[in-house]
Amino acid sequence: MKSYQKRPQKPKNNYLALQKKRRRALKKDYQAKKLDNPFYNRRAKREEKISGRLKTGIIGLAVLALFLFWFFMYSPVFTVKNVEVHGLTRINSSDLNNLVFAQSGERRSLIFRQSNLFAFSSQELSNRISNGYNFAQIKIGKKLPHTISITISERSCALIWENASSSCYFVDSNGFLIKDIGVQDADRNNLPVVSDERGLASDGNQINLDRQYLDFMLELYSKIGKTDLKVDKFVIDKNPDTLRVNLKNGPFLLFSLKADQDKQLSKLIILRQEKLKDNFNNIQYFDLRYGDKVYYIDNQEAGKSALPPAK
Repeated sequence: MKSYQKRPQKPKNNYLALQKKRRRALKKDYQAKKLDNPFYNRRAKREEKISGRLKTGIIGLAVLALFLFWFFMYSPVFTVKNVEVHGLTRINSSDLNNLVFAQSGERRSLIFRQSNLFAFSSQELSNRISNGYNFAQIKIGKKLPHTISITISERSCALIWENASSSCYFVDSNGFLIKDIGVQDADRNNLPVVSDERGLASDGNQINLDRQYLDFMLELYSKIGKTDLKVDKFVIDKNPDTLRVNLKNGPFLLFSLKADQDKQLSKLIILRQEKLKDNFNNIQYFDLRYGDKVYYIDNQEAGKSALPPAK
């Protein structure tokens, strides 16, 4: 029999076996691994940086806004110190200065002091001036850093208004009362005087009189002034369509507002020149309201006219 002898086995690679054994022993844990995206990290850092800058910017703007609010509304830089008045000719500008500084000592909306130029109410000042005066136009302006500018347009005196209580006021051609000046006796020689016997009402600023009356009176005053007759006053009585004109040292005239003014005046002048002549001042009144006829009555004779004298 043949005998077999075992061949010697080659030694195993201990390193490979050890590594294989280790791999089997370790449990894979994917949660412990860091799977960072480098691009994502950079974007997050950039957004965080922008957010920080935005917060800083908002805080800075809020602080700046508060500072500007204080600077313009409460700092002494814009305190009202000066008043400029333009356009006044009949009253002292100090009267308006006093109104400005009186208002500057008050508050606006219970918060702002009107001593500050920006908080000062131009509309409120305009109302105060209008309550005391009756100007045609009032403009209020502000000049930095501490000046209030007032520009006034005064009304032109067209006539003198005498009410039922004998109080006199200047009135412009639109019927607005002029409150800033008083009427002197000398003014009656330069302007037409209108006596209100009808008791017309007014709202404190304007007389409740038809514009036709005003225009008729002013036009007639100008035309009579071109003759040697002198108007003492116009009288507005209870007859709404009649204007009474009192002449100085002479009769009174009755004009119709509905008839042609030139024709009525022409009738009077012709009658005076051709018939009455030197006897003109002895007539009590002339009624010019009826077409081509003129009714009149002598102071000494009462029978020439069937019409009673107007009062």
